[in-house]
Amino acid sequence: PPTTSVYSHSLEWYPCGSQSTTLNPPPKAMPDILLTKLRPGQQITLEAHAKKGIGQDHAKFSPVSTASYRMVPNVSLLSPVTGPLAEELCVLEPGVFSLFSNAEGAVEAKVSDPLACTMSRNYARNPELEKRVRITRSATDFVFSIESVGQVDAVGCLKGALEVMAGMADELKGRVTGEEE
Repeated sequence: PPTTSVYSHSLEWYPCGSQSTTLNPPPKAMPDILLTKLRPGQQITLEAHAKKGIGQDHAKFSPVSTASYRMVPNVSLLSPVTGPLAEELCVLEPGVFSLFSNAEGAVEAKVSDPLACTMSRNYARNPELEKRVRITRSATDFVFSIESVGQVDAVGCLKGALEVMAGMADELKGRVTGEEE
């Protein structure tokens, strides 16, 4: 006997009262979520109620799954890295360095993508590379990463967070200057 897969796109919205004239049907953020599998003769009757909230009230209302930041890496070569040493550097710090042929025709490493650096310091395993490579973090530059899994995309989450921060800054300014409302 076949089983029937029930996905989130199978859910239907039935407006209550005047909702059909005042609200649009809610969009399905992820229509391909498998809810359950039904065997022949089985059925689901579901009544669900939604409550709108914000992440400040409870994490379940937050549309962000992961938000993080890291300091921007500063990667530099203190002296040329050539030959097998250059090839080893590209293996130890993948994506950060690339190889090219210099004027003498030798293989040389150059910094190609400092943002790919994970601060692993694998290059320090080789004492010769440790003398020639410098990897530090910028104290003033950061990379922010936001992943969204809800109705609000990552850009919308960032804009909303910036608006909240601006409001908090205005409130603090008002307290400091004595112009509280």
